[in-house]
Amino acid sequence: TPGGEIDVVEDVRQVDKPFGLKKPVYVGDTAGDERAAQLAGIDFIHAGYGFGSSTTRTVSCPSFPAVVEHLQDIG
Repeated sequence: TPGGEIDVVEDVRQVDKPFGLKKPVYVGDTAGDERAAQLAGIDFIHAGYGFGSSTTRTVSCPSFPAVVEHLQDIG
């Protein structure tokens, strides 16, 4: 994307507003995704089934069903 992670942060904010999300999370597979989540002030879940890696000790899910299960667990 032209603005990189800043565009992603703005995208997250634009989705959050109209839907009134109470605790949004960002699911991504790169360090840039993780940084964008940090800049947007939301939790990050690393998609371990993707191409990148996480730079911190964050939750990493090996599959999309594992992401869904994790989200259900944290309710």
